[in-house]
Amino acid sequence: MNSASLSYSLAQSDLSILSAQLRKQCHVTLKIWRGLDAVSRLEELVSTADVATTSWLPSPPVLDDQRTVIEQVLAVSSAHGLSEPPVLADFVVDLLDADVLIDKPTWHFSRGEKQVAGLILAFARPFDRLILIDPTAGLDPRRARDLAEFLVDLGAHIEIDVVSDADVFTVTHDTEEGSCS
Repeated sequence: MNSASLSYSLAQSDLSILSAQLRKQCHVTLKIWRGLDAVSRLEELVSTADVATTSWLPSPPVLDDQRTVIEQVLAVSSAHGLSEPPVLADFVVDLLDADVLIDKPTWHFSRGEKQVAGLILAFARPFDRLILIDPTAGLDPRRARDLAEFLVDLGAHIEIDVVSDADVFTVTHDTEEGSCS
């Protein structure tokens, strides 16, 4: 995948929601790249991403409209050598109240429902790094807030890169001791 094949649109709520959650946390850091720096960062993310250990959420999510969400989750998990989806995938289903979507094909889903399905698929494989493009696009305010809180907590354990409009921001574990005031 090259940077030319990635598209992303504005979800200013991504940055404001994540920033609000970060203010409550001491163990994570938000790094922001803007303008040309963001383009360089996005190109770096794409060129250095290890396909085996990086999970992606493109915008809009790439889904098989003829298959149910659970069929797609099982296929992704199986393709990565898992006999069942990781616990994080189940957690995201619960977090985003997606139980009613799991057994349905995605062809009739709204933009928000497709985003939820895409998020579930992003967590349906093992990864050490997560790159999300416009992760809150189409989500209602509660789901967007819940997702942001979850990403901030997860950012204490793995690197998460979020692309939103002309910005790239990274949530990482803060390695500086005593950085909280």
